[in-house]
Amino acid sequence: MFRTSVCHLAIAAVLGTTMLTASAAQARETIIALSSAQSKAVLQEQVEQAIGHLLATLDAGEHARIVDATSLALVAEVEMPEGSEPVSPRRALQHNRKAVAKVGHFLNRAQVNAQHPGAIDMPGLLRFVRTHYPAPEEGADLIVFGHPVFAPANAPSQSMVGDRVPSDALVAAGPEISLYGTNALSGSLEGYDIYFGWSASDWSVSPAHRYAVERLWSVSVEAHGGSMAYQAPAETKAGRATLFDLAGEDAPDLSHKKPLDPAAPPKMRVFNPDTGQEWEAEAEAESPEVSVSPPQKVTANGVEVDNFSLFASKPHPRLGGVEVTTGIRYVPEDYPDRYLDAWCYFLVQHDGSQHRIRLGTKDWGTPVVVADLPSRARRAADITSDDVRAARAACQWPTP
Repeated sequence: MFRTSVCHLAIAAVLGTTMLTASAAQARETIIALSSAQSKAVLQEQVEQAIGHLLATLDAGEHARIVDATSLALVAEVEMPEGSEPVSPRRALQHNRKAVAKVGHFLNRAQVNAQHPGAIDMPGLLRFVRTHYPAPEEGADLIVFGHPVFAPANAPSQSMVGDRVPSDALVAAGPEISLYGTNALSGSLEGYDIYFGWSASDWSVSPAHRYAVERLWSVSVEAHGGSMAYQAPAETKAGRATLFDLAGEDAPDLSHKKPLDPAAPPKMRVFNPDTGQEWEAEAEAESPEVSVSPPQKVTANGVEVDNFSLFASKPHPRLGGVEVTTGIRYVPEDYPDRYLDAWCYFLVQHDGSQHRIRLGTKDWGTPVVVADLPSRARRAADITSDDVRAARAACQWPTP
């Protein structure tokens, strides 16, 4: 049933057009990433359109990959047969019968995620592709269909569920600190154009929230070295057709107008629903980066505390020009007598990259929890264990 359906739709996608001709020109590679956390019916529609797109755009001898964006695994490779004669869609499908069978197995394994249909590991997918499938000289397309809200079951503190969006610092950090981290990774997405089709269009609670999520994925792609060429809902066949129509050519490199700010506070930002009040709408229009909640500010000892997070810095005892920073998040009603949590870190530059070295955390009334810094992270930042120990001594932890 699956093979017949795929063959029929894929052939229909190219009937009436010229045959697929052999081409000596070197071409771009394509990766299509799909979610296995959705219904079989929806996934089949995506698969059929994806194969139709590949049959219509790949030249003889070129190949593409289909990837499970939920489990981060290769599903199948599709290859156009070599030859000097025009390649018919029927011949192309016959040449790829094993790949079609693998895609059928992938389809049968689909299991819907009730909370987030189409859930994918977008940060993991970007790392997976940059590590294993670097773009050729001619470039590559990464076409992704999935939910724009990342909800890792094993890391609720960094989940985007609850209208939360990671700050720029969590994107700029290393993977040992943040699930969204882009620093000190092997490979690169240089040469990649990313087309992200959302499997849902009703996920945002306000324009500010939607803006923040769109920007998150754009600056994340850029931090990996790629270019976000397209982001939009793709729940329907028409929405996916629009995406596929734009993919397949070398899109102009794009960069977000508000670039990544590694010095931002390392936290999950929370966005409130738009309640319809005029001042909220104006705040979102003027500053879409900020939640609709007005900032709360107090002054203590001449220091203004924004959103009840206070940062204090000391020079690193061993590394010139490096500051050891301690952040403390206070309870608004009990400020300055009580705080929620605190963290300590420092930033170093090495080989053109910024490395965030996390030193530890402390909750109210508990001892400091020292962060474990792997040796590979120290080597990447060109620091020693003595540098880390000296920095910990400069942390300014609150009491109790």
